Amino acid sequence: MNSSFVLPYLPIPELNRNNLFQTFGDAVSSICRYDGMIYNMPYANVLLSPLMAQEAVLSSKIEGTQSTLDEVYSLEAGEAGTEEQERDVQEIINYREALRYANLNVYDRGLTIGLIKEIHAILLDSVRGKDKTPGLIRTTQNWIGSRGCSIEEASYVPPSPVAVESYLENWLEYLSADNEHPIIKAGILHAQFELIHPFNDGNGRVGRLLIPLILTCKHTLCRPAFYLSEYFERHRNQYTNHLNSLHQSQEAWQDWILFFLEAVNVQAKENNRRANAMVKLHTELKTRVRKITNSPYGVPLLDAIFETPIFKKSYMCKRIPELTSSSLQRMVDLLVKEEILTIKSPARGRTPAFYQLAEVTKIAEGKPIRYWEY
Repeated sequence: MNSSFVLPYLPIPELNRNNLFQTFGDAVSSICRYDGMIYNMPYANVLLSPLMAQEAVLSSKIEGTQSTLDEVYSLEAGEAGTEEQERDVQEIINYREALRYANLNVYDRGLTIGLIKEIHAILLDSVRGKDKTPGLIRTTQNWIGSRGCSIEEASYVPPSPVAVESYLENWLEYLSADNEHPIIKAGILHAQFELIHPFNDGNGRVGRLLIPLILTCKHTLCRPAFYLSEYFERHRNQYTNHLNSLHQSQEAWQDWILFFLEAVNVQAKENNRRANAMVKLHTELKTRVRKITNSPYGVPLLDAIFETPIFKKSYMCKRIPELTSSSLQRMVDLLVKEEILTIKSPARGRTPAFYQLAEVTKIAEGKPIRYWEY
């Protein structure tokens, strides 16, 4: 039988700083520019919402879901999907809700084990893993390997359950200490969390969700709105291989940190590009929508559409109760006529029409849009 890994406590062995120097400098520069951009970003909660949703899609995809951002918004709006799509989308929605919950609570409470357990409970609510003690630290031995493998066949057996609490206390102590630059610290803490594997399920998603929370707690970000799952998903083999190497050799930490810093550098630039494009799109459409609708509710409607870029009329009536159904329909029809909105699916019998502002999801996914290059 494979025995559980006796995980060394933090801090990790001293890193070769010369080997990290250039990549570290690039990562710090890129994330500082991104943080400055979101600090000054108008309507930040509205405009960053699609990027948060895309993070939920990609972090969940690493764990096996297949749904796209369009499918998430479509099914959430009420369009019919397959049973498998509905399962995947619910997992993604849970991830997004866990992100929102964490963002609201981390400022007042800090990053605590209690908050991490609450995040975990939200992630696993009514989806795969709902029977894996959501919100509770594991009390049994788990292991990592191919689906359905036995512990004897496992590629990694995390620490014994009796030691998990001690490792988490050490994890928090290292988080609190001012002994490392926050970006490197975030890479170390993400990897150590995965090695501890404190839950029976959902450890990867929780671990990735913790990265922006760590950077916010350490005052590198003004808000926890920096996401790395796209880079990890695009380089999935490297990501998993680097993490898997950490229990085999202490020297593997050097390669993992180098990989993590490159991920921060590349993704900060890309996140900055998309966030800027979202601001530009919103600014241009806001001017047009005011003129087209000639209504004080035109901009509130646009804001709601940015947060829910695929929708049916009844949702917007609930979102903006001051608008009558007929007024809302008039405004939507005008926006369709002016080619700001498209009809994703027309009304059929009792099935209502669904509308879409496609550019929002395209920017969140990094795809080209029709208005301008970004």
